[in-house]
Order: sequence, then structure tokens, then C-alpha cells
Amino acid sequence: MAHTSAIAMNPGIPSSCIEGEYSLMFVMCEFAKDLLLMNSLKGWKERCATSVCWIDELLLNEMMNWKCFAKLIGQFDHVILSCRQGMDAVSSLIRGKCIFMPPAVDALLFSPYPNPKDRCIDVLSIGRKAEATHLKLVSMAKENRIFYVHDSSDGRHAVDPGQHRLLYANLAKRSKYFLVNPGKIDLPQFIGSEELIGTRYFEGAASGSVMIGKCPDNDDFRKCFGWPNPVLELSYNSDDIDKVILAMDMQGERLEEIRKNNIVGALRNHDWVHRWEVVLNLAGLDPLPALSERKKRLEELAVMAEKN
Repeated sequence: MAHTSAIAMNPGIPSSCIEGEYSLMFVMCEFAKDLLLMNSLKGWKERCATSVCWIDELLLNEMMNWKCFAKLIGQFDHVILSCRQGMDAVSSLIRGKCIFMPPAVDALLFSPYPNPKDRCIDVLSIGRKAEATHLKLVSMAKENRIFYVHDSSDGRHAVDPGQHRLLYANLAKRSKYFLVNPGKIDLPQFIGSEELIGTRYFEGAASGSVMIGKCPDNDDFRKCFGWPNPVLELSYNSDDIDKVILAMDMQGERLEEIRKNNIVGALRNHDWVHRWEVVLNLAGLDPLPALSERKKRLEELAVMAEKN
């Protein structure tokens, strides 16, 4: 497919034109293919002083069709990626910066503070499963040893996204343990050698659940979670999860320290407001008062967690 075809392709929705002048056009996509929707918005490039695009996943399988999206991405001044494997290719297309930025979380929604509840769920697992680990937890649940909450249907069709997110947050902050693994760990043909820092790490940390699983072995993860024991290491697809839980259940003080560090770390570093500051810096814009107010509330909860 030629370079010019994607930029002219009809995305299948009605076209609209931008009126007025704007300081920033900010676009956030899960995949590069989502940029096709920009074809329905006419005049944005001419009416926006700066444009920033954030693509959550730009993986090897999409790079195979790179020509389809190269010109679309090249329209933006700056591009943010949450996967490093596409950075060199994108940097060659834009006149501004291409930077790496990890995911984030609504830390206010996921925080158990100011009113922490009993952690009545023993283990919470969201999304793709490591089969051996999952089956061991199912076996423990059958024996009435634990309360194990996990997806039992396809979660891509939530009736109401906001309600779904609220339910997820409430489950997480009532869970003792939370399973995590690098993003798409079971799809090496898509991710290559990169171990992706998925959103689960940020959600688990913010909720104060003790995370169990495999950590991405890279400097980005160590920089994001630079406090002791953010994740209790368990090899991917291990069935030793019962041994880890049994050992940790006997270390109450250590568990509370891990919870506190994760909650405080998320509140001070990984709320979406911290990522929005980076976007504003790229665009050379000053933050609005609401940003400072949110950071103040995040800090209040962090101090509360530390004192508790």
C-alpha cells in the first residue's frame, strides 16, 4: 500500500471541520491503526499550534504494515510511545520529539484511601491468564482455601465503561494479592524481545494489592517502580502460587510495608496527571489550576498512607 493511501482513507465516520484556533491537538490511540479516524477531522493541522500523539502499542506486527501509517504519524509534531520498539522508526518521521512514556492509572479512583476497606478478596486476576497459575488458584478456590476473583467472560464488551472501571477499582482495593505479568507475554511474535510494562502494574500498585508475578527486566520498569519489592517474583506460568501466598500470609508487617510503598509510589508518580504534565511540556504550555489541585489531593492521600 502506498504512503498516500492511509492518509486519504475514509475511516467510516462522518467528516467534521475544526473551527477556531487551538494551542494543542492531543490524540491518544491504543494502536497506530486508530489514527485512521483522524481522516474524518478536517483542518486540525492548520488550526492547532502543536500536535502530540500518544500510541499505547506500536508492536512488531504493526511495523510490518508501517507504510500504511507512516504518513499519518508524520503529521504530528511530537509522538509518545509506551513501547520502545517503534521509537527509531517514528523519530525519523517527525520534526519534534519521539519519547517513551509508560502507562498510568487514575490513582484517586484506585487508591484505598481515605477510607480503606477490608481486603476480603484473596487473589484478583484481570485479563490474560498464565494457565498453570490460574488452574492452581482455581483448585485452591474449589477447596475453599481462597476467594479467587477472575474474568470468566470476554471483558471487551462492558455495558458502561465508567461503571466497569469503577467495579474493577473497587475489586482491586479490596484484594490481598493481584496477579501481574509483562504485557502480551504469551505473544512473543508480536513484541519481540521487549518486555512491556502493562497497565496492571500501575493499577495493582495504586490499589495497594500485593502484586505477584514477573517483572519486566528493563531499566524502564526499575525506574517506574524504584522502591523495595513492588512485585513478589513468580516465574511466568508457575504453579507455585500457593507457596508464595502461604509464605507471605505469615509476614504481616512485610505485606503492609509493600502495600504502603506501592500506594505512595503510585500516588506520587503514576497518576495520569503526571503524564499530562509531560504532554504540556512538549507543547510548551502552562498547566491549568486543576492540575495543581489534583496533585495536591494525590499528595494528601500519599501522606495519609505513609502515616497509616
